[in-house]
Amino acid sequence: MVSREEIEERALSTLSTREQDKSVIYLDTKELPAGSIIDIDGSEVRLPWKGTLVFIDMEPQANWGHSCRYLLFDRTSGEMLSFEAQFPPYLRGPSETLTLLWRGPSAPDWAVATHAQ
Repeated sequence: MVSREEIEERALSTLSTREQDKSVIYLDTKELPAGSIIDIDGSEVRLPWKGTLVFIDMEPQANWGHSCRYLLFDRTSGEMLSFEAQFPPYLRGPSETLTLLWRGPSAPDWAVATHAQ
C-alpha cells in the first residue's frame, strides 16, 4: 500500500523547485474504485485501478483558470497518471474530501482552500 508520505514525495517530484515553492497540493481522502470517472477540465478520465486523486494548484494566488495538475495514484502498485489542467476539482463549491498535503513556503495561508485544511 502506498503511504500518504510516498504520495506527497511523488507529487512533489513532478514539480520544479520554483513550482514547489509556491504550490499547494491537496489529497482526496475518498478512495476511488476502479472504473471511476474523474472530470478533468471537462474531459472524462476513467481510473484503471482503485486509487487516489491528488490536485496540485501551481498558482494558488491566481484566479481560475491557471496552471494546475491532477495526479491519479494506484494505492497498491504506486503507478501514477498525470494530467495538466486549468481548473480545480471544486468549481461548484468546496470539496468535503480534499485535505491539505503540502503548502510551499511562498504560498500564503489565505491562498489555501479553507475546506482543505
